[in-house]
Amino acid sequence: MTPPADLNRDLTRFIRRLAKLEPTFAHLRASRILFVAGESRRRSLATIRGLANDATGKRASHDGLTRRPLIRVGSRRILYWISLRPLFFRASTPRERLRTILHELFHISPSFDGTLARDRRH
Repeated sequence: MTPPADLNRDLTRFIRRLAKLEPTFAHLRASRILFVAGESRRRSLATIRGLANDATGKRASHDGLTRRPLIRVGSRRILYWISLRPLFFRASTPRERLRTILHELFHISPSFDGTLARDRRH
């Protein structure tokens, strides 16, 4: 019997390879990025969220200070959360899926500190 697909495991392997082969993504640490199936902003195919907090445990936002969740997988703190829309992924081609994942990864700050790069926003 074939084991079920493990999206996080497969994408972690992909990101590790991508970081080795492509200088644009060399700053990525796959073990600190979590992929989830769920909603995205508006009509987006996927959404990335930086999970950085300042020293008070809050982050600056347009509506004041909001608390970001502290997410751990094992002993590792997750710095980025990427939400993928399941219906899109089921209906899309592998090329469309990769394009969407690469697009979201491109938003990650080169400092890989749980923030998004300001110059890489829409």
